[in-house]
Amino acid sequence: MLGLSIAAPAQSSPQTGGAPHFSLAFDWGAVIESDTGRYNGAPLFLGLTASYWTTDWFLLDASANYLLSSKKFDLLFGPRFRTVTYPFSFAVGLKAGPIFFNDNSVRFGISPQVGFDLILEGHVLLGLSYAPDIPLGDSGGVSHRILMGVGYRF
Repeated sequence: MLGLSIAAPAQSSPQTGGAPHFSLAFDWGAVIESDTGRYNGAPLFLGLTASYWTTDWFLLDASANYLLSSKKFDLLFGPRFRTVTYPFSFAVGLKAGPIFFNDNSVRFGISPQVGFDLILEGHVLLGLSYAPDIPLGDSGGVSHRILMGVGYRF
């Protein structure tokens, strides 16, 4: 019988060595805009994510993303939760922050995220996720990001 437990470990796992870690990841991927008539650039995005690992299952993320299709720039901050399985983990998170539009307007937005990640050799990070960027207020259109990432955990 195969089971999965989502519980906080009593002690730090051997992967973290008992100390908090930082990681830096380069993100890229495809963007599908809900307001396709308004944008005509390449359906791609580039980003950078810095994370503070309090444990193997709880992270605080700060990310910056530039969407080439809509020329939007996102600065998003928030928590991410991972399963404590090693080296392959399922992750969910919720980020929020300003979304800068190409018409010089700024809206607050939220971005739930769901995905998988893989830790190789205890330091190299590989990830695959989905995150819709949802601006609140006026209709700015939702940007659906399918992202891949590669990073390093210090």
